Amino acid sequence: MTSQLADEKSEEHTTDTFNETYNATEISVNTDVGSVSVTGADREAVELEIEQSGSVSSLDRTTLTVDKSDSTLNVTVNYEQTIMERFGLTDDSRPNSEIALTIPHELERAVLETENGAIDVRDIEATVTASSTNGEVGVDNVSKIAGLKSTNGNIDAVSKALADEALIETTNGDVTLETDALNGDVTFESTNGEIDYMLGDIVDATVTVSTTNGEIKFNSDRASVETQTDEELEAVVGEGTNDLHFETVNGDITIVD
Repeated sequence: MTSQLADEKSEEHTTDTFNETYNATEISVNTDVGSVSVTGADREAVELEIEQSGSVSSLDRTTLTVDKSDSTLNVTVNYEQTIMERFGLTDDSRPNSEIALTIPHELERAVLETENGAIDVRDIEATVTASSTNGEVGVDNVSKIAGLKSTNGNIDAVSKALADEALIETTNGDVTLETDALNGDVTFESTNGEIDYMLGDIVDATVTVSTTNGEIKFNSDRASVETQTDEELEAVVGEGTNDLHFETVNGDITIVD
């Protein structure tokens, strides 16, 4: 076992690159070995760039699949752990994978998921769903958010709207989000982290807030507070059409105009 570990550490490192363009109106990315970035630009096709670096054996155990089905571009990167890695007998030696997509501003949908890396999305007129197990999620200047999730990392997002039944959740991380409008009911949840939310000018909602171990801060000139205690709050913004719910176990909740 000792000699095998020494061989892994001394093994030569290398880099693989991939670059191609596709005509697509939706993208789906699922990877367990690194970060994902999506940037809008004045262009007609989707440009996909992938750079993977690591030991030769780890790259041999990494599978890249790129498939275009109808109008959707699907990108998947899977890493096969060694037996020693699976049983925790040696460090996880998975390579670093950086996936970058430059897309038309008008892309319809982006679904992004990574197990070990950050997600960064900006400047696209699309509906975005993003999930990271070990990494931050950043979203800036997008048309709509359908859902954001981070298990160990912060969420920082600015969007024109939140989709109906959108869920924004973190297990160990803070949430900071600003939006202009709600397209339906939205839920924010955090187990260990703060939630900071800025009400958009045209947000119309019944706001309910609850925290087990945290402080509630609510400041809105457009809201009517119905009930407020140390652990709970209910307020109406506008006509109160949509349900906007916030919940933390360990963390403050701040809502402002």
